[in-house]
Amino acid sequence: MTTTAPQHESPPAPQRLWSDILTTPVGDLLRGRIGARCRPRPRDLIATCGLPAELASLVWEVVRRTRLWSTEKVAVSRELIAHFEDGLAVGTSAAELGVSFGDPAQAAALIRRAKRRNRPLIWKAAKLAENAVAAVLSLALLLYTIQVVRLYSHAPNITRNYVSEWNQDALTVPPAERAWPVYLAAMQATNGYWEHNWHGDELSPGSSSWPDITEFINSNGRALELYRQAAAMPKIGLVLGREPDVDYMVNNAGQPIKNAGAAPDPNPEFISVLLPPLTTFRSVSGMLKVDVYLAAQAGDAQRTQHNLDAVFGIVAHAREVRLMLADLVALTIAGDACRTIGALLRANPQLFDDHQLAQIAHRLAGLGGPEGLRTRFASERATVEDFLQRYFTDDGHGDGLGRPELLARLAVFTSGDPAPTRWTPTIGLNTVLMPAISPFMAGKREMLAKCLDFFGRYEAEAATPLWQRSPTTVDDEFIQFRTSLRNEVRYAPLMILMPSLGRAGLMYEYFAQQRDATTAALALALYHRQHGSWPQSLNELVPQLLPQVPPDRYDGQPLKYCLVDGHPLLYSIGVNRKDDGGRLPSPPPDGTKTPLAELNRQARRWQPAPTAQRGAGAAMEKPLPDGDWLLWPPVE
Repeated sequence: MTTTAPQHESPPAPQRLWSDILTTPVGDLLRGRIGARCRPRPRDLIATCGLPAELASLVWEVVRRTRLWSTEKVAVSRELIAHFEDGLAVGTSAAELGVSFGDPAQAAALIRRAKRRNRPLIWKAAKLAENAVAAVLSLALLLYTIQVVRLYSHAPNITRNYVSEWNQDALTVPPAERAWPVYLAAMQATNGYWEHNWHGDELSPGSSSWPDITEFINSNGRALELYRQAAAMPKIGLVLGREPDVDYMVNNAGQPIKNAGAAPDPNPEFISVLLPPLTTFRSVSGMLKVDVYLAAQAGDAQRTQHNLDAVFGIVAHAREVRLMLADLVALTIAGDACRTIGALLRANPQLFDDHQLAQIAHRLAGLGGPEGLRTRFASERATVEDFLQRYFTDDGHGDGLGRPELLARLAVFTSGDPAPTRWTPTIGLNTVLMPAISPFMAGKREMLAKCLDFFGRYEAEAATPLWQRSPTTVDDEFIQFRTSLRNEVRYAPLMILMPSLGRAGLMYEYFAQQRDATTAALALALYHRQHGSWPQSLNELVPQLLPQVPPDRYDGQPLKYCLVDGHPLLYSIGVNRKDDGGRLPSPPPDGTKTPLAELNRQARRWQPAPTAQRGAGAAMEKPLPDGDWLLWPPVE
């Protein structure tokens, strides 16, 4: 052996004290015992044992290689010293003892294994836990590495240009036949800024704002004429996107603003394109509504009808855009037009001649073409599909993983902070996080399938009349879906991009009931002119004035009709599914003053019918109102 036994030299006192503290077992420290003053060190024990130098070096080499605890090293040192002392005592030379001992490394390994086997159970449990943690971390690192390879070995494949597809029909309209430039000219010709509630009660005669509103309308005759001209054109020809010739916004004065920014993106993100001028549609319909009343007060039936035709034209132009939000605006404008017609029939029944009444009825019944004004979800579907193709990789088989850009984009939607103009491919936080998050997030195929499943059910529900709907709504299922913590992570993009859409489907049902009641009211007015009295039943209007009696949307039976004090009343049984004889719901029992119009809206506010599983308690949104939904004459 070439290794010599260590010669112990006592270090300075402070250094020795710290060395003793650091090498003393915790148990001894807790008992106030420090270092060699309580327990000898292996070095000291070997140095003072009196063995020949080569044997002392051998003992030290073995003890050092065991890498055991200090107390175990002391025990091993004593055992080896005793072994060699016994050999020397029987006359065996030190050289012979060293040769017979064998390889120090192998001996140290055997000794270490034996000592560790005899350690306390708590240590063995801790060591097992340590090994388990190490194995889990190693597995996690392996999986992370595999996910990094899967994620960064593929890139998104943007194969569809949804904005271009959406604009195909608009681009086929010759520029000279597009109504949108005329709308812009009307906006520029408008004096002042229309700031009034576009469909509220203040747009009716007798409101506190009526003098100011009429002054505004009278000062904008040229703008109104341009709006009527635009609304009469067959196609709006509105191109979505950021092209300079169609890129617009509206400032606080209602004037169009051109975007003088960078060159347009040939394939912009569908969710980020500028929305169509929905505010303009709503404002213009409000202005035309006011002019309807002004023309009616002046006895000008032709101007009144032209204004109504313009409102119907705006509804058609909003529908042409094909966005769900535009559909909802079209429904709201059309519903307000029904209420305006109903108010005219009550206040001035002789304003229109028979031919004009029939024209208004036919125009109203034909709104939206064969599909009516039913809400469409295609734009919401396209928004999600386009988002997935941009922010998920493409493995060539219709599947893929979320890219790091996905986290930044979702953060924009949730926080409102502006998105970065480009993603820099450096090792940033999102780049590191995404491989760890992506195993818990659904892939592109699963995400799209879940999205299409919900859209399909929403569309099926929206196409189902109220009286045929089941007690459980898709909104109920979607809300339950969103409350799952697992789903919040797995389907995070859908949670942010896809809202509850049940109310969007309900708006058509509300409008359809109002439209049917208004066409029935027009037929009643014609009947009264022809017979000098009101019919006892709506069946008397069929088929000369009505093709059929329209249904009550809440029970599928004929629309309810009765005579009250000699005057006709059209109503639906409303959300409580009970015929209350055309009575409005009662005010709240606490005495809260509620306008009659609000009580009437409560009667139409749809809820699923109570069942054993969905009772009138916690499962219901609100207690069912105890009255009917009055449709005509309008409730003010």
